[in-house]
Amino acid sequence: DGHLEGFCLFGITAAAFLKGRYMLGMEPKELESHGRRFFPHQLGLAEMETAYTMVTDSDSKGGIEFSFLENSGWGVALEDIVSNLERQKSQLGAPFQLYQPKWASLQMRATGL
Repeated sequence: DGHLEGFCLFGITAAAFLKGRYMLGMEPKELESHGRRFFPHQLGLAEMETAYTMVTDSDSKGGIEFSFLENSGWGVALEDIVSNLERQKSQLGAPFQLYQPKWASLQMRATGL
């Protein structure tokens, strides 16, 4: 089926996460365009929830069985999505944190970065 040719679920997930992150950092917190008001922080939170939904299993008890996102080559880890979504739900507009796996910090120390 040619409809999904070139489609990358993880690319779309990473894009939703990054768009959410950008919108959550926007100022002012309320904008108007063509006579309509919108709130970037609310739209950003919705994008983060979309990213979470795309990588979770709705049939499992915890929502997450495992994630292929870590092996996809995209710069977004499942932990980035989960931890930042929880943080934004408790404090909308909170600063973002990037998940850094233990192997990355060991690699950085080994190379002197």
